[in-house]
Amino acid sequence: MSAQLISDQQHIRLQGEIDFANAKALQVQLSAAVTQAGSQVCVDLSGVEHANSVGLSLLLSAARNADERGARLTFSGLPKQLQSMAAVCGLDDWLAEHAAEPVEQQENV
Repeated sequence: MSAQLISDQQHIRLQGEIDFANAKALQVQLSAAVTQAGSQVCVDLSGVEHANSVGLSLLLSAARNADERGARLTFSGLPKQLQSMAAVCGLDDWLAEHAAEPVEQQENV
């Protein structure tokens, strides 16, 4: 399965499976989309069917890119897999700060 990135000026939509096989291509596409976006951009992950640690790495990279440009980046439709992974990595507070909608707190991960 593959992943696809669809972008306009303020919204970036990721869909499909994010894994090691497509990570580099997605990082390049996501970086370009964030660079071309306005001062507020939202990455919609509601179409992501599967994501491993690479998905979390992509979000961190996109946020760093946005910060360098002085843009505000948010995430919507966060898959439970990414929320759980963020909690395990101690990034749940960071993810909550960048979430477009409230993120469920994980009690026991």
